[in-house]
Amino acid sequence: EQKAIYYIAGGNEATLRQSPLLEFYKEKGIEVLILDEQVDDIVFGSAGEYQKLPFKAVNRADAADELKSAGDKEKEKLSAPVAEKVKAALGARVKDVKVSSRLTESPACITLDAQEPGAHIRAMMKMMGHAAPGELTPILEINPNHAIVTKLSITEDQALITDISFLLLEQAMLLEGVELQEPAEFVRRLNRVMSRAS
Repeated sequence: EQKAIYYIAGGNEATLRQSPLLEFYKEKGIEVLILDEQVDDIVFGSAGEYQKLPFKAVNRADAADELKSAGDKEKEKLSAPVAEKVKAALGARVKDVKVSSRLTESPACITLDAQEPGAHIRAMMKMMGHAAPGELTPILEINPNHAIVTKLSITEDQALITDISFLLLEQAMLLEGVELQEPAEFVRRLNRVMSRAS
């Protein structure tokens, strides 16, 4: 009864099964193919469809659009100010920041637009000696119901907003297997936020 064949590719099976990108599909009872061979992302990305059902990678920004309810869309609209706050803090590190209806437990995830090669394709290109197409610039999706995002929406402390925004992005990137460009800065940010909580 599904209108598409959804899949998640790259990395190893255990990591893929724990991806925040699957939360929405699990909640709605929608099956997602787990593809853990590196070449799967290329094969399924170029296959197009099977028996008139399109293949849709769940890590693409528009993958779940047709599954959103009217309530999901209303929630996204109401939470737009916090997304704008995060986008202002992250600047050019992201293509966009969106309020997500696909997250139920995690505070954030990254998705890609149709033209952006994923982290695993970039890694394969690098291993084959091809020049990487620049730094990954993802779309950050934030969960408006998560306690971290709720607190972020009410604070006016700009330093804290910046630290939390970057931590949301970096933890989402780590979960998708993306190597951080500045791990030392990630640790410093994490320590600053933890020191405020104690």
